[in-house]
Amino acid sequence: MDKLIRKIEHLHENEINHIKININQKQETVFISDESRIEVILNNLISNAIKYSDPNEKNPTVDVDIVINEKQVEIKVKDNGIGINPAFLKDIFKLFFRANDKRNVEGTGIGLYIVKETIEKLNGKIYAIANSTKGTTFDVIIPNHSLS
Repeated sequence: MDKLIRKIEHLHENEINHIKININQKQETVFISDESRIEVILNNLISNAIKYSDPNEKNPTVDVDIVINEKQVEIKVKDNGIGINPAFLKDIFKLFFRANDKRNVEGTGIGLYIVKETIEKLNGKIYAIANSTKGTTFDVIIPNHSLS
């Protein structure tokens, strides 16, 4: 998982020069899943956290917390960006949906839809917690197939 996170950081290194990415990982056992799908999930969530960072924030951060146990991996991607109006949370995973963007950030409304679809293919779940003025947290839970 570390290697995957570093790869994603490298992909976004031109965008993250002013954003601190903190990665915390607790791994109790081996995690086995579809690596390419995990990469799609992490890449989209981290990319969004960077894209929707708050230009007025003195210390923009993205926290990636990963806990791996025998049953599952839980991945939390939390930022202190511009936030999402909680009224839009029920729609953010719909294809082409874009929340009212405070900064007119370019996008297609496909990213979170792809994330949700990819997670569901892995028999996982995703939850979003948002504040309309500051920060968003995405909580992803995916089964660990290490015992299969």
